[in-house]
Amino acid sequence: MEERVSAQRAIEEVFWRHRIWPKENSEPKPALEAVMPERVIRDRVVDDLRKSSALEALWQRSITHGQLQAEMDRMARMTRQPEVLAEIFSALRDDPVLIAECLARPILADRLIRSWHANLKPEWLLPR
Repeated sequence: MEERVSAQRAIEEVFWRHRIWPKENSEPKPALEAVMPERVIRDRVVDDLRKSSALEALWQRSITHGQLQAEMDRMARMTRQPEVLAEIFSALRDDPVLIAECLARPILADRLIRSWHANLKPEWLLPR
């Protein structure tokens, strides 16, 4: 869990560095910790893990290694900011397992849940 929280913090730090600070705001851009405390990062990790678990519990679908690899390939192929993605990979020590688990899995789990949830048809909507 601590490794995941640390990895999520590293990802958020890259995103924060690249976030544009409005010219109208004369205050200096605050540190990430000021806008995203440790508990928020930890909560995000827990939420991501719950989504992955929900796929298995509710839809009997585990995310496979092949799906994680395909998601990483998709991110690399489709990114509009390859330098930011490279920076995230570097922040995760270019460790393919860490990248798969802490970057690709949350994105994939969220997309799969949204997709499968959108296709649910509650009984009360079905014709009789």
